[in-house]
Amino acid sequence: MRRKRIYSDMDIHLIAEADEKAKKLGISRAKLIEIALKSELGLFNVHKENKRLTERVKTSEQDIAELQHELTTAEAEHKDTCDRLEREKTTLRDELKAEKVESDQRWSENQKLSGQRDVFEERAESLKQERNRFKAQAEEAKTKLDTCSEKLTLLLERNWWQRLWNISPWIEE
Repeated sequence: MRRKRIYSDMDIHLIAEADEKAKKLGISRAKLIEIALKSELGLFNVHKENKRLTERVKTSEQDIAELQHELTTAEAEHKDTCDRLEREKTTLRDELKAEKVESDQRWSENQKLSGQRDVFEERAESLKQERNRFKAQAEEAKTKLDTCSEKLTLLLERNWWQRLWNISPWIEE
């Protein structure tokens, strides 16, 4: 059946009242006007409308029951998820505490090793200084030994006259 739009000029108060009634019924103003015209013209079937509304109430009640069931299921899942997350949170907190204790132990061990390293570095530095001192003494002793060796060679190379008068070969006259 083809539908046509009907236009009319209406009082502002009547429009406001129609809008209010339509809003209460949950329908549009056009649908309210259509129902009112059908009723006035005798085309409105109360039994048919009552049946339609009754079916709508039943489907709404079924929808409400389904939504309540979904809500209950969702609440149970939410509670399970919250419990699981709380257990995981506790587990992670315990692991974090254990890691913190381990980290503190490592830090104290590092501090101890750092102290030992400082002692070893000081010891190494003192050993280097001692090595340098011994090296200098060894070089000085080698120089003296070379000098003595040269003097001995010169003494042994003296002739008999120089030996008789005990003339040192390294003293220039």
